[in-house]
Amino acid sequence: MENPIVSDRKTLLYVIPVPNFFSQFKGVGGHIAHTYGVLRGFTSIGYDIISVMEESPPFEMPHKVKNMLLPMQRDTFVSRQLWNRDIIFLINNLLKVNQPQPRFCYIRYSGKFLPWYPILKKRLKKTPMVLEVNSFVSQRYRFLSLFDRLALSCSDIILSVSEKNKRDILQRVNKTLHKKILVLPNGVDINRVNCSPTRPGQHNKHEIKLGYVGIFKPHYGLEFLLDGFKILSQKYDNVSLHLYGAGIFEKQLKQLAKGNKKIYFHGSVPFEKIKKAYSNLDILIGTATPKTFQNSPIKLYEYMATGKPVIHARTPQVEKIAKKQNSVLLYDWNNPHQLVKQIKRLIQNPDVALSLSQRALDEVKSNHTWEQRMKRLDNFLRKLTKCD
Repeated sequence: MENPIVSDRKTLLYVIPVPNFFSQFKGVGGHIAHTYGVLRGFTSIGYDIISVMEESPPFEMPHKVKNMLLPMQRDTFVSRQLWNRDIIFLINNLLKVNQPQPRFCYIRYSGKFLPWYPILKKRLKKTPMVLEVNSFVSQRYRFLSLFDRLALSCSDIILSVSEKNKRDILQRVNKTLHKKILVLPNGVDINRVNCSPTRPGQHNKHEIKLGYVGIFKPHYGLEFLLDGFKILSQKYDNVSLHLYGAGIFEKQLKQLAKGNKKIYFHGSVPFEKIKKAYSNLDILIGTATPKTFQNSPIKLYEYMATGKPVIHARTPQVEKIAKKQNSVLLYDWNNPHQLVKQIKRLIQNPDVALSLSQRALDEVKSNHTWEQRMKRLDNFLRKLTKCD
C-alpha cells in the first residue's frame, strides 16, 4: 500500500454513498444526528469540508461545508451501480481541481457500495481513506465476507462504532485489521438539544411527561416501554407518555397503545426543532434489545445533553457510561416492572432527578461531544501517517 500523505491545509472529503439517506424513515433517526455531529465536529477543529451525497440534509450545513449533490434518478440495481460509478467520477474530478489534496476522505460503509471501495481507494492514491463502519453485511450474510474483506482491507483507517462491532470485524472479516481500527463511539452536539435542568413536573403544572424521541423499529424494545407505562398509569393519573418519531413499527405501537388515553404519538419532528420537543418533557426513556447492543448509543448522549433525567435499557455500553458518574438510571431491557420502579423513583424524588440531570449533562460536556470525537480521529490519523 502506498504511504498516505497528510497535507498542511485542513480539508477533507466527506462521502455518503447511500441514496435517500436523510429522507428514509421520514427524516427520523440517529444517522441524521450523526451526520450533523461529524460535520460540526470537523469544522469546529478547523477543517474545510467538501461533502458528496445524494440529497440535501434536513439541517443547515455548518459553516465551511461545501455540499455536492449527486441525485439518483431511479431506484434499481443498475441505476444504483451507475450512481456508484458517478460518485467515483465526481471524487476523481474533485481531486484534480482541489490543491493541495484533501487531508483524507471520510466515507460511510454501505453494503451496496462494497465493490467500489477498492476502486475509490485507487483513485484517492495517497489520500487516506477513513471508512466508518457501524455494521456490515457479512454479520448477516457470511458468504459476502470476501467483499467486506476487500473493502475494509483497502481502507487506511476503519472507524468502529463500538468494541463489540470491532470484535465482529476481526472475527468475521479479517483478524489482521486490528491496527487499522479505531473505536470511535457516537457523540452529541450539546447546543442543538440542551435545555435547563428541571425537576419533573416543574414546568407542566405537576403533570409528568415521559418521552421517547427517535425511530420506531422492531427489536428496539418499544413494546416494553408501553407495557411499563400501562402499569404506571394505573397508579398515577398525572403521568403521560409522549412518543416523537416515525418508522415501520409505528402501526404496531399504536395498536399496542390503543385504549390508553395517556399515550400520545406526535409524529416526526423536524431536525432543527427537536429542542422544543425535549423542552416539553420531564423524563426521557431509552429502549434497547440484544439486537441493538452493538450500537453506540447516540440517542443516550442526546438525552443526557438535554438536561432532563434519563432512564435507559441496560446494555454493555450504556451501563459503562451510566456508572461512570451515576448519571443515568437503568432497567433490564425486557422488564417493564423495573422501568416502572425507576420512573417512580424520579417522580417521588424530584431533587434526585435534578441531580441526575446535572451529572448527565456534565458527563457529555466533558467526554462525549462530537468535537472531542473528531479531535481523537485527527490525532489517530496523524500518528498513523507518521508511522507509515
